Amino acid sequence: MPEYLSPGVFIEEIDAGPRPIAGVSTSTTGMVGVTARGPATGKPQLVTSFLEFQRIFGGFLPEPDRAVADAWALNPGEGGRWWLFPFAVKGFFDNGGDRLYVKRVVSGGATAAGGALGGGLVSEVTADAAAGATSVQLRHLLGFSGNGQVISICRGDTGVEVFATTVASYSSGGPRIQIAAPLPVALRASRGDFVRIGAPVEAPVPADRQTLAFTAASPGAWGQDLRVRVRPMSGGVLSVLPDLGEGALFVTRLAAAADADSATVLVAPGGGLDPAAPHEHLWVVVDGHRYPVSGVAGPDAQDRIELTFPSGTRHPAWPAGLAVQRVRRANPAGSQDTLRVGGASRLYHDAVVQLDDGTAMSVHRVTGVAADVVTVEPQIERPIFENDRLYLVEAEVTAQFANAAGDTAQEIFPNLQLSGDDPASLVRALETRSRLVRATAGPALSWQPTAFPAAAGGSWLRLTGGDDGLGSLSPADFIGVDGGSENDLSIEGIQEFRAPYDTRYAALYYPWLFTQHPISGADVEVPPAGHLAGIYARTDVERGVHKAPANAVIRGIRLRDGIAQDITKRHQDLLNPKGINALRFFPGMGHRVWGARTLSSDSAWKYINVRRLFIFLEESIDKGTQWVVFEPNGEPLWALVRQTVANFLGTVWRSGALAGTTADEAFFVACDRTTMTEDDVQNGRLVCVIGVAPVYPAEFVIFRIHQQTRGTQLT
Repeated sequence: MPEYLSPGVFIEEIDAGPRPIAGVSTSTTGMVGVTARGPATGKPQLVTSFLEFQRIFGGFLPEPDRAVADAWALNPGEGGRWWLFPFAVKGFFDNGGDRLYVKRVVSGGATAAGGALGGGLVSEVTADAAAGATSVQLRHLLGFSGNGQVISICRGDTGVEVFATTVASYSSGGPRIQIAAPLPVALRASRGDFVRIGAPVEAPVPADRQTLAFTAASPGAWGQDLRVRVRPMSGGVLSVLPDLGEGALFVTRLAAAADADSATVLVAPGGGLDPAAPHEHLWVVVDGHRYPVSGVAGPDAQDRIELTFPSGTRHPAWPAGLAVQRVRRANPAGSQDTLRVGGASRLYHDAVVQLDDGTAMSVHRVTGVAADVVTVEPQIERPIFENDRLYLVEAEVTAQFANAAGDTAQEIFPNLQLSGDDPASLVRALETRSRLVRATAGPALSWQPTAFPAAAGGSWLRLTGGDDGLGSLSPADFIGVDGGSENDLSIEGIQEFRAPYDTRYAALYYPWLFTQHPISGADVEVPPAGHLAGIYARTDVERGVHKAPANAVIRGIRLRDGIAQDITKRHQDLLNPKGINALRFFPGMGHRVWGARTLSSDSAWKYINVRRLFIFLEESIDKGTQWVVFEPNGEPLWALVRQTVANFLGTVWRSGALAGTTADEAFFVACDRTTMTEDDVQNGRLVCVIGVAPVYPAEFVIFRIHQQTRGTQLT
């Protein structure tokens, strides 16, 4: 109860009246069967169209060879028509089904395709370079060290090396490398070729040199149509910040022209330049290049300040008036393992970073991040300055599927980490997000550029070795046994097949159907289960669960002779009393479902729509009254339960699902002392008794016609 302890106005929300019950869906179907590909573990997969089924599970399966078919024929009770499963799915959607959960069955002998990557680094050529060219435009420079690095230019289709040279210089904008020797005559680097750093990857990759091993996400030969590519990518470009011990910036200009390689230059005072300030580790930028300063003197008589360069410093001649600007060091102590980085929060432990100062690049591993201070290994051995760039090196995985039938799929996963258990790590990301492939780390995987995952023949790895194992498929690979009838049963045979069953939860349809293979055009005889499930769903949506799924057109079959056996009225006179629902052809009406019975011997449950109506009512009331549990078990609750259920049944009655001209004729709800004893109440039981009058199908439509003489009238 609420507490009222001080004066004021209190607004309270209270529950009043019964709670509505929503009818559950009855048009969702589940199927279990053999597919070309798709997830073989975990929960069933929802598909909402046959196109989506093909995308996830593949298309139609080839008919097994004679040896496999004969092996199944030895035990006809187990069916053996597993290769027809995609036709059942197509029949479901052709006949109006909307939601289907599919669970794939695989043979115990099925294996997944796989392959392994070695260690190396490649960068694709992104623009054609003609013979004699001295520069090559690449996709990235991640892992490059800069001037003097040995590289190989290789063909993209074969991976064969066609030219070896060294890097003369590079430009990160582009990116582009200048090569020490021009491309030879009659040799060009074309888009799709690649530049390789280091030795080629062996094929096959030895086990101890594998960096990543890939497998198809599920077993089967479908994995042989997969290929995988792993490429480095920049996950972010960060700026290096100056060391906190560095002094202030200054900007000045040359007060006099300077000869080439002169040891001193004269600059104008001001601009923040203080000759009296400490100038240890001082560097300046002149005409876009950095130079160390070993001494500062002045001003002289003409109020000029002299800057002295270390012995051996080389530079071109400079005219007077050229700007001179201080650039601050990020590592003034020389060799050190820490830097201040803007946006350091983007980095993480074990992140791979590439440090670029414009003339050389080096790769490091992040060992710690604290605020804007980043610790790396190995130590940085060269001068690094503010605004130098720090690239976060991550991986991009591309998985492509393409088969001979024209089915294609592609997945791209950028910004993946090569190590760790973070959701962004490569192995974990593929495990949770990819429908096509899985990956495991190999013993040679490392943060070093030369150990970056690379394929033997270039950038793509083709998976091999997948096997469906359908030759060894057996009933043990399925849950339970095949309950469907054979395709060639006679009238006597289908009655014999039906004889052992007595259940209100199953229906039997006869005979099989003929459909056309969408690819080959050949006629295929298929069981009717998938088509009937679609008709059930269509009828539920269009009319309601109380309407018998009968006298409905069968879609998605051959227009002429779409039913495997012509069933006549005399045939059905034998089948219908035994609960075998016939599929028949009527001239001018097409192929139709002509039966609505279950396999139950109990006459109260002999009609499919009655059984399904009660399932609908039971499930809806169950889900809609969960709020009742643990409520005080007394008269107010009983009244709410009665009203809640009565309101729901009233809606069902008005939809035409219950018989009776009034609600009292259609149903009753009792929940009071007549349905519960004191013992029930004291033991926590609330008993509600419900009675409903279902509508039954007009199975036998009888018109009695008689002659009458003029002047007589039937009373």
